Amino acid sequence: MPTASSSKHILNIAYDTSLMDSRESILTSAGYRVESVNRKQDVLKHVLATKFSLVLIGHSVPAPEREDLIVLIRACDRFIPIAFVAPRTDSQSCASADMTIASHPADLLKGVSEATTEPWAVGDALTLKQ
Repeated sequence: MPTASSSKHILNIAYDTSLMDSRESILTSAGYRVESVNRKQDVLKHVLATKFSLVLIGHSVPAPEREDLIVLIRACDRFIPIAFVAPRTDSQSCASADMTIASHPADLLKGVSEATTEPWAVGDALTLKQ
């Protein structure tokens, strides 16, 4: 029987392959469908080809590039929720992301679950930070 998480499709962006693979493994084991990319040029291809429930941008992506990625993603789908994954929620932030999720597995799963729960994922993402 499918779980609620199995219908959620997540784009996982990280420039550190071990962090990317670890995050993908955690989310996949929880039933999420995950596509991971570790290059900026691959993000556009994925966002244009697939409807995602959530985009995760990891802390291994340099800060200026995070902002560039968010602009690029919003140009393709302005309603997609975007979360910044930080080592701890108080350690770093990404001003343009809709939320920050700590990378600890339990925090990651909780944050992803909250971010992919209706009505957040139906277009309210931009208004939640205002």
